[in-house]
Amino acid sequence: FQPGRQRWRTRRSASYPVLWTTVNSGDTWRATTISVGCRTVCSFGSSLFVLGFDTKAFKPRAVVSHDSGATWSDPIKLPSLMSSCVAITTSQIFAAGENGQVAGSTDGGATWTTLYETFHNSENFHAILATGTPGRLLAFGNQYDNVGQFVPEVIVSEDGGSSWTNFTWTFNNEGFQMSAAARCPGPTYIAADGDGNAYVSRDRDATKWSQQRLGFTEDIQAAACIGDSEVWLSEYALGSGVVAIQVSSDSGRMWFIAFSANGSAVWAPSTTNHGDGDRSRLLVTFNGGSKWHPVNLDRCPLC
Repeated sequence: FQPGRQRWRTRRSASYPVLWTTVNSGDTWRATTISVGCRTVCSFGSSLFVLGFDTKAFKPRAVVSHDSGATWSDPIKLPSLMSSCVAITTSQIFAAGENGQVAGSTDGGATWTTLYETFHNSENFHAILATGTPGRLLAFGNQYDNVGQFVPEVIVSEDGGSSWTNFTWTFNNEGFQMSAAARCPGPTYIAADGDGNAYVSRDRDATKWSQQRLGFTEDIQAAACIGDSEVWLSEYALGSGVVAIQVSSDSGRMWFIAFSANGSAVWAPSTTNHGDGDRSRLLVTFNGGSKWHPVNLDRCPLC
């Protein structure tokens, strides 16, 4: 998901990766073949950055478009598999992902440099945010403690990614990863973890956070802000196949379950592949989640 009218969704088909684009709030969709499997998408203006992997060798790769997806670059090498990215301008992009890596580009995604790395394969970042304070970034993820349990991991940079320190995360959610984050207008910042907790900050620099226990306590895997105050969180319970979308219409103060289903019956904005047997539908709502409509994706073999 991206804020505004234009939004993107990807689904790897049996033979090629496809980027689905809508410019009319989901009423119609256009399929564009791209050359990498997608894990995350970010944008600034007419520039699109798709970060993912080579579908044959599974090596980290990205493709870039600076004309709203009309044309695309050849695959570009990435330092690691990335799970989240944020575009500050058309030329400056930050990404966070596996092996505790944060990477950045200052030339519109043509080349990438590692900005932070733990050299520990059990540490992963799942979301990255740029705050309202120039140069201040937050990355959210997890590492394992000495007994093999998840420990939430949040790091902060005050100088545009040049250096990073641990951010003091005071909430009692040990055993669960920080799995999603989004910046909303205001600014309001939303983060979430694998135990169904939402976290909200309304400080310009995202210093102070509050915790909210949601009504549907499963693994939250993605967060998106739509318009001025609407927030969506997608949840997936691996194994049980329960899917749900949490919606807030007041920037995270109150939440309700907009849609839930048993089995892979609803598409939600997630970067995780839940198995070859998953067959999902894309649903769209025009009234804050009160009523949902299936979207006909005729050219998507696995949708």
